Formats: sequence, C-alpha cells, structure tokens
Amino acid sequence: MNILRRSTPTRVVAPKCWSLDAPLVSLSSATSDSLTLGDCLEHVAIFGGTGSGKTSGSGSTVAQTYLRAGFGGLVCCAKPDEAARWQAYAQATGRANSVIRFDASGRYRLNVLDYLLHLPPELGGGLVDNAVHTLMHLLQVAQGKNGGDSERTDFWLKAVRELLSNAIASLYHAYGTVRLDELLQLIHSVPTSEEQARDPDFQTWSTCYSTMRRLFDKPKIPLPEREAKLLVSYFGQTFGRLDPKTRSNIIITLSTELSPFLKGPLHTLFCTGTNITPEVTHDGVVLVMDLPLKRFEQAGYVAQMLVKYLWQKAAERRGPSGQARPIFLFADEAQFFVSPYDMEFLSTARSARAATVYITQNLPSLYASVGGTHPQDRIDALLGNFQTKIFHANSCHRTNQWAADLIGKSVQRRSNRSWSFGESSQTSDGHSGNWGMQRGTSRGDNRGSSVGGSYSAEGQHSISFNVSAGRQKGTSHSRSVGGGWSTGTSSGQSDTAGGGWSEVSDYTVMPSDFANGLRQGGPRNHFVVTGLLLQANRRFSRSGACWTPVKFKQP
Repeated sequence: MNILRRSTPTRVVAPKCWSLDAPLVSLSSATSDSLTLGDCLEHVAIFGGTGSGKTSGSGSTVAQTYLRAGFGGLVCCAKPDEAARWQAYAQATGRANSVIRFDASGRYRLNVLDYLLHLPPELGGGLVDNAVHTLMHLLQVAQGKNGGDSERTDFWLKAVRELLSNAIASLYHAYGTVRLDELLQLIHSVPTSEEQARDPDFQTWSTCYSTMRRLFDKPKIPLPEREAKLLVSYFGQTFGRLDPKTRSNIIITLSTELSPFLKGPLHTLFCTGTNITPEVTHDGVVLVMDLPLKRFEQAGYVAQMLVKYLWQKAAERRGPSGQARPIFLFADEAQFFVSPYDMEFLSTARSARAATVYITQNLPSLYASVGGTHPQDRIDALLGNFQTKIFHANSCHRTNQWAADLIGKSVQRRSNRSWSFGESSQTSDGHSGNWGMQRGTSRGDNRGSSVGGSYSAEGQHSISFNVSAGRQKGTSHSRSVGGGWSTGTSSGQSDTAGGGWSEVSDYTVMPSDFANGLRQGGPRNHFVVTGLLLQANRRFSRSGACWTPVKFKQP
C-alpha cells in the first residue's frame, strides 16, 4: 500500500518524568502518535529478515530511547559485536559510565546459591527451596527441556530435587555459604552403609560426615534439632540406602549436569565470590552479557539464561511502584534466549516497571527454538504479551501472513472497465426473376445503456455496481435493373463501453507488502529503514487504525 511509503521519521523525546503517560518516541507529526513509557512496559517485539534494518533501525532507536530515559537493564548477546554496539549506544546517550560488561575475565562474579540464600528475609532470602527451584530451572533450560512427559523424567526430577534440597540446606546451615563444588563433594561422600559411616578413615575425608557433625556442634546458622536430625536421617537412611544402581544413576546424572560449573569461566563467574547482582540494574546499571553465543556457545548460553532468569525474578521481587526506575530486558536474535518462564514474567512485568524487547527474523525461528510438542501454541501465547509489534521487510510468508492477519481486513473498493468496437461491410450480386427497376437506401442508429448492482453479506462483505453504454449505426444500399440482376451493399459500426466498482472485505495491508513495500536502509535507501508498527487497542492519527507506518534513520 502507498501508505507504507509515506511514513515520517521517528524522534526520541526526552521524558520529563517516569510517568506512564510520558512520551518516549514520536512516530509522526501528530502529538498523539507516540510510544509512551506505559506502551514500552507492555513490551516490544521486532520482526525483520536478514538485512532489513531491524537492529540498526527500530532496534537502535528503542535501545537509545531507553538509555536516554535513564533505564537500567540487562542485554543478552548472541553476536560478538553486540557488547561494542551497546557501548556505542551508551556513549551517544551520555550513559557510558552506566555500562558493565559481564564477561569471561571474572572481574564481575555472582555466586548463584549464595546470592539467593542471602537475600533479605522479606524478599525470600534464606529459603532453601527457592535456591533449589532456581538450580532445577537452570538445569532444565541448559538441556533444552520444558518439562518431562514420562514417569522416568518425573522420578529423576523429584529425586534430584530432594537430594539438592537436603544437601544445600546442610551446607548453608553448617557453614553459612554454599558452593557447587562443595555441594558435589558432599553428595559423592554420602556413606553407602552404616559400617562405612562408622569407619574412622571414612570420617576423616567425608564432606558429608563433617557437615553433619557441624550441624550439631557449631552450625553457622543454627537449625532446630528436629530439622537437623531430618537432614542426618536423609543421608544416613533414605538416600544412603537406595539401591546402588538407582543411587549411582542419580549422582552421575546430577554430576554431568553440574560439571560445566566446576571448571572454566562458569566456575569463576558463578561458583566463587559475589561482587555484582541483578539488582544493580534497578539503580540504572546496564548489564551487558558479553559472553556471545557465537564465541562461547553452550557456556555462553547457560550463563546468559541463568542471569536472565535471576534478573526476571529480581524484577518481580521489587513489586509495583509508581516511582521506581524503569528497567529493560533486551535480546537481539531473541530466538536463542526464549525460555519457558518468559510467558509468566511478561504477563506481570508491567507492574514491576520492567520492559522487554525481543528482536528476531521470523516466526519459524521462534517455533524451532522451543521445540517439543505444540511449539506454535506456546510461541503464539508468548507473543500475545507483546502489545507493540514492529514489522520490517521480510520474505517469510508465514510471518507476513501473520502480520496481515493481526492488522485485519477492511472494506476495499475495486474498479473495472471494458470497451469494444466493431465494423462490418457486405456486397451482394445475383439474379432475380422480376422485371423492373428499383433503388433504395436505409440508415439506422441505435443507442442503449444499462445499470446494475448487487450486494452480498454472507460472512464476507461484498458490493458491486456496474454501468454500461452501447451504440450501433449502419447504412445499406440496394439496386435492381430489369429484374435480371440485383446488386447491394451494406456497412455498419458498433461500439460498447462499460465500467463499475465493487466493494469487498480484504486485507488492509497485503502480506506481499511486507516483502515489497518496505525500505531496508543502507546507501541505496539513504540509510532510511521503514516498517509498520502495530499496537493493540490503539488508533493512530496518521492511519486511523491500530497500525501506522514508521521510519527510522540508521546511525
């Protein structure tokens, strides 16, 4: 549609406050056509094919808008240049001192279990079950699991959860701190029999034995005696007396899952000390996860998914506040960072003043990222929480069809025309049985017109109207002499013209417009990227509908 080519550049508006009505991005010359803080807190999803300008166009605009407005946030990185790009954004918006790059150097560290267990009590600190839940979530996400469907998986989850719960509680109360390497040492040193538990040699090296003794002798965080005895009973009776094969399977499986955290950057970053937490973003820090997937692969994925989940939980803990600093979660190539918890988080994040921006190429990439059964339903439910969607040039038919369906249909008027012309002539020469002489001439001119219309409303709106007009004219001559011979000639012309229009219910923006009607930036487009912005329950002044064309200038 032509309206896709008549967009006006977006402008970033510096907010005077963090009111939900504060405009952040002006989308057109109309004052009402802007993205407010409230709109941003209802999340933004950006779609566009490779080279469409989604990152350098709308993505850059939104990122710099949030920085200029004073947001804190977390940035997930898929590509090696992502961290440098955000450093440039921060420099351009006067926020260079706000950026912290969480990288493999170990300069910044976060001991996950210690962090969770030492939160203030009013925020759930000291609750072992919370730490176990986070650790279990991490293990499932790291393996690409969204929940088990078999009894075997259910048994494994329950057995590991119980083992982790008792082991973490024992270390926390005995020593006041928990590290994953010490956790595995305790699990591997559980006695296999009462005889082994009484063996002096075993007692000298068993982390499990020394931890149980400390629970009663000089615990760092004392437990009621009843609860301390339950921990001893679990390791001495319940887990200690499991069938050797079952017990070995549980330990080996858990060790395999946790092994990446026992060496390399993951151990340094998450299993040693703590000098940074997700809550720093609440004070304006922009935490950039400089562990790009294209370099660190699985280790980078696990690290970013862990911090992302901790950040989401921290955002939810701070609760609703009309004066709190807005924060954001930003993920380009979002298909790599989608997790099962996202839908739950997005549904309530607005009250925590947390905005999410996901950028991706198309729907199929999101479907493939979640896998399992019914991925389309899960992604559709997830995207339903993004009230603002921006579409750039795309060659993916499914994504373009979905975008056209979201915008919907309207009454479209289609015109038609027709015209025809004809000419004929005839000569005759023959014998006649009558005697005499006869001569004659005749002429004719006929005109006619017709008007018609129809209406149909059986599920689809359709109106048609047609007008046609025609004209015929002709001349004939004849002559006979003596009746023996006769001659004659005739000629004629005809022309007909018609036209009309019809009204049908059809796509307001055709799916093909997303492939053919949008500019992709770069030198040939004077570094201008265009797109279409859709927002639920909104009427933009420019289009009179819930969508509007937008234009972004590439940096």
